[in-house]
Formats: sequence, C-alpha cells, structure tokens
Amino acid sequence: MKFNERLSEAISKSHKERQVIAQEVGISRPTLNKYCEGDSEPKVTELSALIQTLGINPRWLITGVGNMHDIEPVDVVLEIFNELKLIKHEISKIKDNV
Repeated sequence: MKFNERLSEAISKSHKERQVIAQEVGISRPTLNKYCEGDSEPKVTELSALIQTLGINPRWLITGVGNMHDIEPVDVVLEIFNELKLIKHEISKIKDNV
C-alpha cells in the first residue's frame, strides 16, 4: 500500500470530512485531495499536523510498517521523513548517472 492509500484509509476511518481535516491541518481541501490521490506529498509540517489530527502512527503512515493506531512520538515522523528524502535524493542521483 502506498502513502496516499494509507492516508486515504486513515481519513476514511477517522469519520471526519476531508474539509474538516484540511482546516485542522491548515491546508485546502484540494491540497488534501492531491495527497490522497498521490499527485503531491505534504511538507513536514503538514505531515505532522495530519498525523496529530488523525491520531495515527507516523511510521505506519509514512512507511506502512506497524499498525495505524500504534502511536509513536511525533519527532519520529520527522526522522523518518528526512530519511526518505535522503533516499529519494540518492535514487535521483543514480538515475541521473544511468
């Protein structure tokens, strides 16, 4: 399952309207829809706000590892997100050299 699919699942299980979630996170509903469709990825601050608003496990949302409702400290999300950014950067460098 991809990030956008996990996010959509978490939103669905939260029983909150997307508009309400978007307002709580501080983004527009179209932006939230883009995250759920996989057309865009949230910034770290938005990701953190989504995790807090939905009350879900950051590791599960970002990587798919663990259970949606096993809560970990929010700083874990920052660490995971930064690691993923580094990996994406390295993959991009490899593609450029091929």
